[in-house]
Amino acid sequence: MIEYKNCHSCNNVGWYAVHGPGGEPEQEQCEFCYTVENSIFNVISHLEQQLATAKQEATAYRISLENLEASLPKVRADAVNDFSNNMQELVAGAHAEGDVALRMMLEFSIRMANAYTTTLEQGAD
Repeated sequence: MIEYKNCHSCNNVGWYAVHGPGGEPEQEQCEFCYTVENSIFNVISHLEQQLATAKQEATAYRISLENLEASLPKVRADAVNDFSNNMQELVAGAHAEGDVALRMMLEFSIRMANAYTTTLEQGAD
């Protein structure tokens, strides 16, 4: 376990007040806080940077997921349309061969696929 170092000059805020040339207080960067790798100030600063990065990545993933979810109904509908088109080709083949039962079964499947496509396009699942 890493032992974090406490700054006794600035109480881990990264700066302290000094008297400037005119006697007015001025802010001076704390050398200890910025140069000691495991100073409490550096550890907190690093964690804040990691948290900010994680928040940005989470937002990007959320947006990506929302875009993906929004596209799913269209992707599904396109897949069903492709299925329907393939089925229509099979119907034409069944019709050419005179297979009435197969043709009727395929036409029913096409109607069901088209109904499902309509449902998907309207946003229902």
